[in-house]
Amino acid sequence: MPRSIRLLLIGDVHFPESEGRPEVDHRDAGVSERLSRIAAQSPFTRCLRAIIQFLKNQSPIEAILICGDLTSHGKLEPYKKCAERLVRALKEAGFLNKVHVTFGNHDIDRDSARSSPGSQFEQLADFWRSLGTDVLPYPHHKSIRATAEGGQTAVVYTVNSCLGCGEMRGLPKNIEKDIKAIFSKFEATATPEDAFSLLQEQLDTPLFDDADLSDMCEKVSGMAANELPVVLAHHNLLPQAITRIDIYTEVLNGGMVRGRLSSLGRPVVYVHGHIHSDPVEVVVNPAEQGGECVFISAPLFTKGFTVLDVHCSRAGSPIGLSVTRHELLEHGAVVPRPPIRIPISKRTGLRDSDPNYETVAAHLQERSTIKNIRLSMNERYPLMSEKDLSEIVCEGFWACRLDIMNLDQAPEKWHVSIKP
Repeated sequence: MPRSIRLLLIGDVHFPESEGRPEVDHRDAGVSERLSRIAAQSPFTRCLRAIIQFLKNQSPIEAILICGDLTSHGKLEPYKKCAERLVRALKEAGFLNKVHVTFGNHDIDRDSARSSPGSQFEQLADFWRSLGTDVLPYPHHKSIRATAEGGQTAVVYTVNSCLGCGEMRGLPKNIEKDIKAIFSKFEATATPEDAFSLLQEQLDTPLFDDADLSDMCEKVSGMAANELPVVLAHHNLLPQAITRIDIYTEVLNGGMVRGRLSSLGRPVVYVHGHIHSDPVEVVVNPAEQGGECVFISAPLFTKGFTVLDVHCSRAGSPIGLSVTRHELLEHGAVVPRPPIRIPISKRTGLRDSDPNYETVAAHLQERSTIKNIRLSMNERYPLMSEKDLSEIVCEGFWACRLDIMNLDQAPEKWHVSIKP
């Protein structure tokens, strides 16, 4: 098969809500919840089992990317329970060393953020270390190579987009005394919940550390051409499709981050969660040849997961992406959607002057099979193997010069034609 490296993307978990009652049509109140849980597993358990089964049965996964929001209300105990269950399952399956995790805004302990800024991240990072894996991007981003057996390499950069989450809102200085007097009067008669919501408003404004981002971009610029940078964060850089009515709708410096990533002169993949839907979008900087930035959003954990296949050229350079959403259905089965295919890296892909490609193209007929192309070439090019031929044809596809029917199947089942 043509060269590739495979990554698994997991979205927001939101435990313990995802561990709630099983999804059953519960019409008889006399039937206990214990029996309900025997008859139907919780959404969390079903999805975790589906992921583990996929990891065991599919071609090697080189990185498992978890987009944050393991919990929902910033409380440490449910976060720990979720992390422990994920770690236990992945460790038993032999994949714990493939895991990358970032912070989510719902993971942040607001009390810690208020009393000791920075501790809200440190306590989570320390907990993951206690589980035997140092994965969270604190105090700085993480960069770890994921390499397939054939040498294809992705470098995963895990970054923290939640630095503004949990900060306290300041009061205007010119009227601070007057507002505090009003607040004090209100606090004397309000319930604790009402008083906290008005007097202790905490921001949920996402942002990146500019200095940390600059360090990351410097590393990306120095990467070899045959390595693909993959940035893992929690928040989206592009506005979500559904209209969002909120005062904190975007990453504060998201435009700067997006512009910097698309100006690196090479393809960059940015994966995230947060919006609970799974769009795949591409931003191209026309001033930078090869400056594609591919944004991939993970679905909600209980709705499935996404598989990212990075296809590489004979020289090992990334030339295309296949993004496949695996949907978890109500009855527990996992169904893959048709893959989204994205050509990338015009700078390092198939060149017009490639003599091997020109030779293959000259022997193409309408809907040729690999076997027919090989037979047609056999007299003049007896040393070209079917493996070499399939790799050349695959590069022609990702260079948008060839069409391949049945690309998801083995090369011997492909039907190849020149793109009109």
